[in-house]
Amino acid sequence: MATPAGAQARLGAVAEGGTLRLPLAETVPLSRLRVEIDGIAVAAGLRLAGRDLLVTLPPGLQGASHDITLYRVEPGADVELGIWAFETPSGATEVTLTGRIEAGVQAGPEGTAGLLQGSGRIGFSRDGGRWRGALGFRQDQEDDSRNPRSEITDYFLEHRGALWGDALIARIGTQEPPGETLAMDDSARRGLSLRLQDPGGRSDVMLFAVSPNAVSGRRNLTGLEDQGDLVRGVAARVLPLPGRGVQADLLAYAGRAEDGDRTARVAGQALRLSGPLALLPGGSFELGYLQSRHEIALNGFPETRQDQAFAAEIGMALLPEGDERSLTLTLGADRTGPDVILPLNPDLTADADQAGREIGLLWQSAFWQWEAKARRAETNLDGLEAERSDALHDYGFDLYFLPDDFTGGPLNGMTFFLSLGREDQRWLRGGGPDGSGASEDFRLDSLSLGMDKFQPDYAWALSLTREALRPASGADETDLALEGLYAWTPDDATTLTLAAELGQLRKPGSRYNRLSLEAGYGWDLAPGLWTGFVEAGWQEDQDPEAEEGAYFGAELARRLSPATELVMRADYGRGAEAPDLAEDGGWVMGLTLRHDLGSSR
Repeated sequence: MATPAGAQARLGAVAEGGTLRLPLAETVPLSRLRVEIDGIAVAAGLRLAGRDLLVTLPPGLQGASHDITLYRVEPGADVELGIWAFETPSGATEVTLTGRIEAGVQAGPEGTAGLLQGSGRIGFSRDGGRWRGALGFRQDQEDDSRNPRSEITDYFLEHRGALWGDALIARIGTQEPPGETLAMDDSARRGLSLRLQDPGGRSDVMLFAVSPNAVSGRRNLTGLEDQGDLVRGVAARVLPLPGRGVQADLLAYAGRAEDGDRTARVAGQALRLSGPLALLPGGSFELGYLQSRHEIALNGFPETRQDQAFAAEIGMALLPEGDERSLTLTLGADRTGPDVILPLNPDLTADADQAGREIGLLWQSAFWQWEAKARRAETNLDGLEAERSDALHDYGFDLYFLPDDFTGGPLNGMTFFLSLGREDQRWLRGGGPDGSGASEDFRLDSLSLGMDKFQPDYAWALSLTREALRPASGADETDLALEGLYAWTPDDATTLTLAAELGQLRKPGSRYNRLSLEAGYGWDLAPGLWTGFVEAGWQEDQDPEAEEGAYFGAELARRLSPATELVMRADYGRGAEAPDLAEDGGWVMGLTLRHDLGSSR
């Protein structure tokens, strides 16, 4: 079950039957995407719009708070691409409870340990959404402690009223500021806010006071308790030109933030403009700008660092309107000053002047989908000189061919893919101050190709990957891997998975082979009462720096009720696969009571 603890972004309130827009960080065909809302698969209402996935909400969602999880479908185990949180004020029920709790005991060569862990979410809505709230929690017990550790992952309490015809929202707990700017990321931060929303969506303005650190647990529960780690400000999303589609996002803040063992006075302002670009066919643009200020006391004297950053991107359609195919060109540029320090977006902190340019092409048609991109950035990796001294390049090409609608027959459900990439770092001036030259330069080339096939009762995948590292030192390394996966699911209760990897690592004067095998099988011993699961794995590697190991696990579960089962499990492992209570290898036995939380009213 997806819980808000891992939410990458918060999409706000969406009316029942509305559409969510989820950004895709990678090129994935629509047929290889799987969406779950509150743990339930959504099969209809999916479509691609460039690099975004549009999801139409199904009717009858239970409760006010929801999570939507996006997966890339793979044989055996799908890969999670992201989790987003959203609300539907018109939810059909007022109280929801979801999650899972496990309690038990484990015993191994190193002793006995209690097990108490779980996660879940409680949400409520009453008076037609005037009062709403939610609480996400997680509980763990360390092996060497008898005391369980409870953690509040996120929470909020919200009241909705009206002022001058707009919605007036007061909220305490995890905040969801409107708009997107360079100065703030999507991390969950606690605090207090007062928000004014236009019912027509033309404006959304929020006054806030939050802890800049993305805190969790019971420390600083309100986000307002630590005055040395508290910023106040305003965030807004405005449509300044009705009917034009242009959006302006604004953010301004000031306050204090933790900087190691010191406290810094911080301030910042940011603006982002986005919308259609009428001068180009199918054109769009995005412009972002920020200023930051950071001041600390150093040896009794204030040290102030202030700088700015920007990012710009334009896109345009290269095929005429109405064509079922699409070809999109994007151009981008960005710069981050060396003194940019952002407590609300620490990943953008540069410590050196950085400037980059990029170009991308995205093609989508009935059977083919490909994306080509290139980026060049200049910076100073050692930070000792004001002038940029290093160039970074990143090139990529991803190609997918889905022939099933075209050919049918044995190719039905198949996908062929090819991926090429190159990253390199180059010293711009040919030699360092000490004559060392471009000693840290490198080039990394990657190639991946393969195929997969999905059918209602089975799936398989085969891929070949090659990575070649060429450092300036001459110690070249090449890694080659052949991977295969197979999954058989004849019914809801039976699953067989097989996986294998054969690889080789080449270093100067040496060649190391490796092999790994994995298998798992789950089935119903007595339908509705007993289920069984066994798994095993083995890995061997000739590289002296790598770890070898093997494992075996068996599980027998007795269902006590539709939501509760008693699980008896035995695990054996050695080497890299040794279990926690048998670090030198051996057996670990466990008995666990597992209960799924799931209710609404």
